[in-house]
Amino acid sequence: MRKRVIALALSVVMTLGTILTGCGNGVKQTESVSAEGSSAENVTESSGTEKEVVSLRMIMYGDMTSRREEYFKKDFHDKVLEELKIDLTVEFMPWGTDTTVATMLASGESFAVWNIVSAFDWAAKGYLAEIDEELIQEKLPNLIRVRTENNGFECVKHNNKIYAIPFGSKPYAGRMQNITVRNDILKKVGYEASEITTYDQLIEAFEAVKQAYPDMRISRSSSYLWNALNSETTDQLLSIMSGTSFTYVDENEDNDKVYSMYESEAYKNFCKLTRQWVENGYIQQEEISNPTQGAADWEAGNCLSMYGTPGAWIERSLHGSVPEAELALIQIGNNPKIKNLDYDWGFSISANDQDHVDRWLELFDWMHRDQDI
Repeated sequence: MRKRVIALALSVVMTLGTILTGCGNGVKQTESVSAEGSSAENVTESSGTEKEVVSLRMIMYGDMTSRREEYFKKDFHDKVLEELKIDLTVEFMPWGTDTTVATMLASGESFAVWNIVSAFDWAAKGYLAEIDEELIQEKLPNLIRVRTENNGFECVKHNNKIYAIPFGSKPYAGRMQNITVRNDILKKVGYEASEITTYDQLIEAFEAVKQAYPDMRISRSSSYLWNALNSETTDQLLSIMSGTSFTYVDENEDNDKVYSMYESEAYKNFCKLTRQWVENGYIQQEEISNPTQGAADWEAGNCLSMYGTPGAWIERSLHGSVPEAELALIQIGNNPKIKNLDYDWGFSISANDQDHVDRWLELFDWMHRDQDI
């Protein structure tokens, strides 16, 4: 029973974690599940002292389906309480609400949340709890085993300190450098994703879809275009520096030079391209005021493209509503792919929950027990 419960929990985390969030503001909308009146046997530490029950709050992105609600409220909750003495509440927030999460962190709320350290400045702003490396070695033997000896914790560091626990051990190369498209739709207007390799070909295909399906959203969001359209804006190979959103390095250069994003020619050229996308109707201006609508349109099957990641190939939320959807990746230009992740997703702990880091690590390790590599 325990193995099934743990496997289900980990599969939920890993499946949803293959889909990366876009940037944007959002209205706080959380759906939570917890269980009341559950009882747990006494759990003792190795010293023989009884562990204290602690209440923890976990936030993930996506929809709170009826199956997830039942699972997290009953099977998962009760097993965690029984074996770890953790009274866990699980909440789901819509994709694109990372700004709302940042506000929650800044206001001092206590929770653990899905996070990719290099994508946000939360660690730099002091929003996240620091995780001691010695404590990781002590508390996470199963997670370390599953990630294998080739994958350490460098990928979740900021200023040489660890601010997240990585789940999974899949190297990510080309994150956001590609564009995920509905190839089944492209085929209906005479195009094939594998034959689109230039910017002009991409625009031609977009126009054909827009003419055939005037009510269809062309792009789910615009945040990924900085990387996806890299070859159209500069000869540099752009890589945003971890923990910032305004500095980058050129991966083609073998030096330590750092560039200011907003002062660069690449950014000026990028702004010209995105302006054209807005004027052509490929980017919706509502993305600023209602960032979750793009995700909703994509999952409903009314959107042509979104950011490209390795996990996009198994985009299950779309296939739930459009089983016949055929996904493909388009790369514009010939830039080499940058490896900037070696994990699927990570959990960060809010700074206000620093005192419970050890209990969070026990939970994360428990979720990796009985997992076959």
